[in-house]
Amino acid sequence: APVTDALPEDPWAQVANVLLFAHVLIAYIIELNILTKGLVHFWDRPVLKIPQTASTNATAGAGPGTGPAGKREGGKGAKNRLLWLLSSSFLVLAAFLLSNLCSFFSELLAFAGATGGIATTYIFPCVFILKVDQNISRTERAVCKTIVVLSCVFSSVCLVNTCLDIVQKWQDVGPPFMCMSCNYKKANHLTPGVC
Repeated sequence: APVTDALPEDPWAQVANVLLFAHVLIAYIIELNILTKGLVHFWDRPVLKIPQTASTNATAGAGPGTGPAGKREGGKGAKNRLLWLLSSSFLVLAAFLLSNLCSFFSELLAFAGATGGIATTYIFPCVFILKVDQNISRTERAVCKTIVVLSCVFSSVCLVNTCLDIVQKWQDVGPPFMCMSCNYKKANHLTPGVC
């Protein structure tokens, strides 16, 4: 249910809903730009490192999308716009699918915690210290390996439990992409005050 359900049902609640929608929309656009820029950078990185020569160093300061003597390369701008379009379209589609496949916020947070939270908090630091620092003691090495194994077990159990919770919610409320009528929502107390 929206946060504004706590407000009394009057025109001011509708104004608050519209303003909240505008706030979320602007925040989403800002976040989408940041994610799109990162995705474009990821897709557009060179596969091979080309060594710098005297001729490439002379044109290096001309800026992106420029060739020798600072002249614009025609295809670079079109390629960047196409990459931006594909990246932002991919992110919007992925967000739409994710929000409709797992439309229950608590289960979505549990899914994120089971997949990424445990890994970034426990698994990655221990794996990194095992790979990078060869001077740690046997005891520290054993503790790190134990933490990695236990974290993988806990993460797997949490992931299975979260998936079961999502499937149970689908059975209780409805499958993904199901549009519920106002009568159904009112009868099941899903979104009070919205319809």
